[in-house]
Order: sequence, then structure tokens, then C-alpha cells
Amino acid sequence: MIYLPVVDRIAVSCTCKLLRARSLAMGELWSKVAIQTSFPVFNDRRAAMLQSRAAQLATACTLLQRPRPTLPTYFLGSMDISNWSQAMTQLMGTVVEHATLLCLHAFVLRVPSRFDTHLREFATTDIPGLYSLLRLLPREEDWMRFLSSIMLPAPRLETLQVAAWVYPSNRISNAVVLPRYLLGGVSNSLNRVILRGNLCLSLGGYPAFSSLTMFDWIPCPATISTHQIDDMLLHMPLLEVLGLRIELLVDDGHDANARVHRRLRSVLLELDDIDPDDNTTLPVRLFQERTAPETRYISVDLIRDGLSPHPFGAWKDLPEPLCNPESLHIVNGHLFAYGPQWRVVAPCAARNDPPLADADMFKHLVALTLSEQLWECASGAAPFPDAPYLRRLCIEIFPCCGPWRAGGETEGIFVAAAQMETPWRTPALEELELGFSPAGLTCFRIRVGCTVSCRDGGVLALSDVSLFVRSSLVFDLDRLKRISLTGVRAIADDEPGDAYLDLHSLTEDLNITSTWSNELVDLGRKWQWRMSDDADASAPTAEPGFHAGGTRPLPVFTAEDGLLGNFL
Repeated sequence: MIYLPVVDRIAVSCTCKLLRARSLAMGELWSKVAIQTSFPVFNDRRAAMLQSRAAQLATACTLLQRPRPTLPTYFLGSMDISNWSQAMTQLMGTVVEHATLLCLHAFVLRVPSRFDTHLREFATTDIPGLYSLLRLLPREEDWMRFLSSIMLPAPRLETLQVAAWVYPSNRISNAVVLPRYLLGGVSNSLNRVILRGNLCLSLGGYPAFSSLTMFDWIPCPATISTHQIDDMLLHMPLLEVLGLRIELLVDDGHDANARVHRRLRSVLLELDDIDPDDNTTLPVRLFQERTAPETRYISVDLIRDGLSPHPFGAWKDLPEPLCNPESLHIVNGHLFAYGPQWRVVAPCAARNDPPLADADMFKHLVALTLSEQLWECASGAAPFPDAPYLRRLCIEIFPCCGPWRAGGETEGIFVAAAQMETPWRTPALEELELGFSPAGLTCFRIRVGCTVSCRDGGVLALSDVSLFVRSSLVFDLDRLKRISLTGVRAIADDEPGDAYLDLHSLTEDLNITSTWSNELVDLGRKWQWRMSDDADASAPTAEPGFHAGGTRPLPVFTAEDGLLGNFL
């Protein structure tokens, strides 16, 4: 519109105002409404502006109550709770009364004392970008004051999502009880509760929440007993998805009244720094007994607490079948193991905890993704035990020269290919993918014996790939069905045409692309947003909103999800 004359721009503005007024008056045209604080609310003016929008939407909801059910209203808010005012209280009251989905993310706008007096005055005004420089994590008392200010019931609330991060980041021992009027009041419409962060939030009792179908309770108490879990499941008969973080599970003995919960189909456990001597397997076995084998899906996240490394053997100590994967991914210091009805995530230091020496683990393996530094061929021997059912192999490769991050050197797959005497037996192999790392190139190969030398990555010699396939792998097919080379920016062969034809003779489908591997990108995102107790490192502070809880496959709803209807 910048190129339009002033008269035309005025006409467009009048038309937009008229269209907005007509759309509010004709509520029957609406199906969903999403109120999102694109810019965080940190002063009374913004709160009043958003409150007027909420009031207009409430009017539209009232109009729609006559011909059909209440209009779904979604509120995703990010706001300053340090200086909570009456205007903000009225805003939350208006929104909560009409919302069916409520997502809360709070911050604190604190101006350091060394700032100039004039800047301190500007901090509470509407200066774009200034809030992001001055935002901090709230304290526990800020959250308690904020939650106690929401005085209206939420009779239509179906989904509640709260990211309760506090400063300091140490785990708070006393749980903060969420207001009962925020959790649906006397109605039974609330069916999804997602609690995140390091502030322990509590529902204040389970009997009132018999309608819940999803309960993701990340900041639950560090110590929980089997009786408490049984009591939770007993009073939530409709529960389908349950997420818990457990540091210590106290075994109260077998409960005679415990039963199999056939509706509970997904259990997501974060086992935080549990020593194998403290029964790492107890939480998993408990839910194996409490769920139906034909419908359950169990996800276990073994978390490393601080600098104390979690023993890799804890994964192998888990009960069957969680230690015999069909799909295994080891990248960026984390291990992702998958089976038909289970999933395990664990920290994995490639040099200190070699996870690929167990022959039993390869008996059922169908897909394997690993970083290049794990491909170690001592004395020319095969790097891993035989994998009779392996169909897909993906290797994350790195630049060809430079020191190893720990001060030593590593050969890499192309250098090792020329020295390998016993290739790896993978009779069922069909697909091979070699992809440069999309998540920061931080480790390297030495240049000796490698055709191409580069520090930046993305430069590859096709002759190296052909040598690797011929000398490092043994498979039954005459040619692989597919070879994919991803993240490749340039080919370094002296005769690229001949090298291409030679490599193409080893596969039915050869794909060379400069784009990153979708699989490696997805794995990079999983470990990048891994949540921990370190709120300063893990809490989403750069942008208002919510991020998925690390590796945990639980939904975090956005306004776009609401408009598209992508809810459970």
C-alpha cells in the first residue's frame, strides 16, 4: 500500500474498519477465535487494548450461543507479572471466562538500578524490542500473586497450558496449587492440562478432575510413591496421556485395588538422575502392569542431572522390550531408541560410553542413524556386530580436516574404508544416506588418506563414497535401492563424471542434494530443546511462546493449531 495515493489508502482503511465491524456483528460466520499476544503485555495500555478485543470476541460468542454451541476461544498470552495491576486482572478475568484453551507464559520486566532514570520510565512504555532486553524469569511469589489474581471461574476451559519457570532455577520444594476456579470450576469440561517449568504446580487433589484425558505434569514432586500414582489413575478414569518427571519412586507395595487402565495409551516418563541401585526399572514396570499391552506406548527419557553423567548402562537395565530397539539414532550426544510401542532417550557420550558393542542389540535393528565419530574400526575389523535385518543406514559426516574436539584426531568413515579388512555384514541393507551435520560443524576428520580436504563441510568426493560402499559394507543385493548424499555444496573429484557413473552403478537411485537431511534436522531439534532444571538455559526467553519439552513428543498448542483444528 505504500505506493498508493493518500486518498486510496484512506479508502482501504475505511473498508477494513467496516469489514471488521460487520464481521463482529455477523458472528454466525465464525467457527473459531484465537486471541494471541503477539507482543507481550507489560503495561496497562496494552492490557486495556487486548481487553477490548476480548470483550468484542465475548460478544460474538454470546451471539453464537443461540444457533449453535459456544464458539471455541483460544488465548495464548505472554505477560509481565512483576507489577500486576487492576487492568491486567480485568483482562485475565474477561479472557478466562470465555476461553476454551488457555496458554500462559509469564516473565518479569525488571530494570537494573544502574539504568538511567529516563530509561526506567520508558521501560513501562510501548518501545518495540526493549522488553526483550529487560525480561527475566519470575520468582515464586510473582507466580503466586499472579495465579491468585484470576478470580473468575473458567466454565468453558478445555485445555490449560502453563509454563511456570522461576528464578532461582533450583527446584522449589513446596508445590504451588493452581486456583480451582482456573481448573474448570464446578464444570467437567477441562480435559487437557499441560504443566511445564521448574516451579512445582499442583492440582490440589485428583477427585475433582475425573474428566481429564491428558495430564502432562513435568514439574511434579521429585519424590512420588506408587500409591500416589495409583490414586491418580483411580480418580482419572478417562486419562489417555500421562507425563511425569520422577527423581525417586517410592515402592509402597502392591495395591490390591490397582487395576489395568485400558484407556491409558501413552505414558511419558522423565527419569531424572536415577541411580540403577535405586530401581531405574521400577517406574517402567509399574506402568507396564497398569496399562494394556495391546494399546500402550511408553516413552522413557533418561536425564543427565548437571555435570554428573548418567550411566549409559541404565538403558540396558530397563525391562524388556525397551532395551532391544528396531530403530536406533545416536547423534549430538543423545541416543534415541524406538520399538513398535516404546521409545527411550538417553545421554550418550560417544567416546566414553560406546553403545554399539552389544551383539544382542543388533539382532532386531532395522534402521540405524549415527554420527561419524562412532565409526571406529580397530585393526581393520568391522565396526559393529552383524545386523541381519538392518535396512537403512544414515551416517552424519563432518568436515575432512582439523583437530578433534577433545584434542585428539579421528579417522572418519572414508579414511577407515581404505584400511578396513573385514567389512560390516548387513545382508538386508537397502538404503544408505550420508549427510553433513546441519547443527553446527564442531568436529572433524584428519586429511590423511582422504580425497578432499575442507573445514567448512559440504564438500564431498564421490570416489570416497564408492570406496566406502565397496570396502565397508556387505549386503545381499546386487545394488542398493537408494543412496542419498545430503548437505553437499560441491563435488571434489578430479573426474566428477566418471565418479558419478561409478557411484551410480552401486545403486538404483542416486540422490545428491545441497539441502539438509530431514532426519538429521529433526534429531537436531529434539536434542536442542531438551528441558532440564537449568531454567536459564532451557526456558524460552528469547521469544514469547512455548516450545516442545525437549525430546518429549507432547503437543504444545499455538494459535495456528487452534485455527486449523490440530488439537487432540
